[in-house]
This record gives sequence, C-alpha cells and structure tokens, in this order.
Amino acid sequence: MWIDDSSADVIKADFEALYHGDMLVEGETSEQLEDWHPLPTAS
Repeated sequence: MWIDDSSADVIKADFEALYHGDMLVEGETSEQLEDWHPLPTAS
C-alpha cells in the first residue's frame, strides 16, 4: 500500500468532510467550497 503526502491530505480532508456530513449536503457546493476548512463546531 502506497501513500503520498498530497493524497493523504486529500483523503483526510474528504474523510473529515464525510464524517461531519458536509458532503451529504447537496446543492450547497458553493458554500462548501468557501468554507472548505473542517471545523470542530460543524453541525
């Protein structure tokens, strides 16, 4: 199994977004891109 630093960061970001449910919200892509940084207070 190979892991690049860049891909690891992308996978981590995707996983965090999925975990917080950000990716589950469809139709709000523009807001997601603006607030891409995952926050611990994301509800």
